[in-house]
Amino acid sequence: LESALQRVRDHAAAGSADSGTASTDASAASRRWSSYPWTRPDGKECPRPAAPAGKHDRYVVVLGDSLVRNARGLIGQQLEARGFGAIFVCWGGKQTTWGIEQIRTMSSLGLLPRCLVINLGTNDLKLDRGHQTPAVLQSRLTQLLRLAKQCPVSLL
Repeated sequence: LESALQRVRDHAAAGSADSGTASTDASAASRRWSSYPWTRPDGKECPRPAAPAGKHDRYVVVLGDSLVRNARGLIGQQLEARGFGAIFVCWGGKQTTWGIEQIRTMSSLGLLPRCLVINLGTNDLKLDRGHQTPAVLQSRLTQLLRLAKQCPVSLL
């Protein structure tokens, strides 16, 4: 994580005007994130994704399943200690196909971050038992990575 955050800092220092998403204006980012579709609240999701309060001009989007949802306090503290805000897009039980949909949604709404952390894949193995093959999982992960490369820094 530290090396990824340093790459975000380096990218910003190299002359890019943006430290988070397409705008450094916190109110503009908040308006864009308020349009993010978040339906079916069932207790398995993180709170609706929202731009961090105005104190952060740099933030990281963390995309994941229940492992992220359950660790978001710790992840948020670690990012905060390094000067970054966190936006969590997480939902328990979700697979890589859901992650692919989320990255496409972020892209269509102009919400792709400078740094995207992805923690998905465990549920593909658990939920697709009998239907999952190594080739199917490899294809999904390849597609997820291809989409994530739209962000200057991504971790999987």
